[in-house]
Amino acid sequence: MDSEGQVLRSYDPLSSYPHHAAFSHDSTQLFVNSCHLYGGCTLAAPLGEGVAAAPENAENEDLPVLNSDWRVCTSATLPGVLIVGHAYGYLHAADGQGKELWRHHVGSTMSAIDVSPDGQTIVAASYGGYLVHLQRSDAGIDPYSIGTSPYTEVHRWIFWDKESAPLRW
Repeated sequence: MDSEGQVLRSYDPLSSYPHHAAFSHDSTQLFVNSCHLYGGCTLAAPLGEGVAAAPENAENEDLPVLNSDWRVCTSATLPGVLIVGHAYGYLHAADGQGKELWRHHVGSTMSAIDVSPDGQTIVAASYGGYLVHLQRSDAGIDPYSIGTSPYTEVHRWIFWDKESAPLRW
C-alpha cells in the first residue's frame, strides 16, 4: 500500500496458509511465508519507491522464492541477512536472494529470535522450552553443534513444567 492506502501489489500465498511476514533490515524487501502442515514457502517481495504497481492478473513467478521447505515461525534481520527459526527446530540465515549462509539446530519448533545490532549475539527460544544464547565465533564451526553456523552456544536454559526452576544446560 502507498501512503494514501492504495494497494500497489498483492501476492498469493505460495502454499495453503499465510503464516509469517518480516521486512528486510533496510525495508527494501518483504519476506512472506505460507505453510501447509510442517512445510512452507518463503517469497521475497521488493518494496520501495522504484517498485511499480503490479498488473491485476500478475503472478508471483517473477519473484524470488527464498526457500520452499521451511515453515517459518519467527525471524530477525541484519543488513543483507534474514535469520529465520522454523518448525523443525533450526535457525537458518539466508541472503536476500535466498542463498543459505548457515544453519544452527536448537531443537523443537522455534518461537522467538532476537539478534544484537552488531550481529554478534543471538537469543532464540523454542516451544519445547529451550532458550539459547549464541555468540559469533571466529574459531570456525562449533564441533558440538549441529549445522554450519558461525555461532557457538554459550548458554542454554530449559524451562519444563515439572521442574522447580529452569535447568541450565
